[in-house]
This record gives sequence, C-alpha cells and structure tokens, in this order.
Amino acid sequence: MAHQRRYPDLECSIAKEIGLASEQIGDLRFAVSIHDIEKVALPVEILSKPGRLSESVEDADFTKATLTGANLMNIKGVTIEQISKAKTLYRAKLNHDLGKLIREKFPHLLEKPKLKEVIE
Repeated sequence: MAHQRRYPDLECSIAKEIGLASEQIGDLRFAVSIHDIEKVALPVEILSKPGRLSESVEDADFTKATLTGANLMNIKGVTIEQISKAKTLYRAKLNHDLGKLIREKFPHLLEKPKLKEVIE
C-alpha cells in the first residue's frame, strides 16, 4: 500500500529538516513503518476500501478483525452481527447505541486482548 511507503519517507524528510541525527531518523523510520501494525488483522476488504471507513460498509467482513482503538462513531450500514465477529473492539470509539449493544451482548469484545489472541 502506498501509505506504508509514503508516510515513513515524509516523516524522515521532516526529521532531516529539523536536524535529527541519522540514527534517530533510522529509529523514526522503523517506528513510522509499524505505526499501523494493528491493521494486520483487518480483512483486506476494509483495508483496501476506497474512501473513509465512516462511509457505508454493509458488505464488510469483520471476521477476526482487530479493531483496537478504531473510530466507529460514524460507521453506517454495519450490523451488530458483523461487528460481533471482530476479535476485539478494545478502546474502539463507538456511538452510544452501538456501544450499549456491544456491552450487553458481546462484552468480551471490549476487554483488553492478550497479544497472543491478536496475533492468531
């Protein structure tokens, strides 16, 4: 994906401009390269969807998706059944109604996941 290539280059260019040492720039490049690592578990349909996730994603398959910290406040067209297939919604931003349903029916999705569960 282009984002994973462009973002480190942009950040490292800024780091050079402000005078960071080359070792610091190397560390920065690594950190920036893995800043989206939690998305590894997202289904390709979601990652490659053009536009914002807040747009309708009624056909998205959330099976085994790791949505830690995801902003789902304005997500449209997604059913509770779709969301319940995710591995985790830990620290996800949910609108009031969706949050209430998740807390009632699938509270385990809001718990902090163990690293092993996220990787599997």
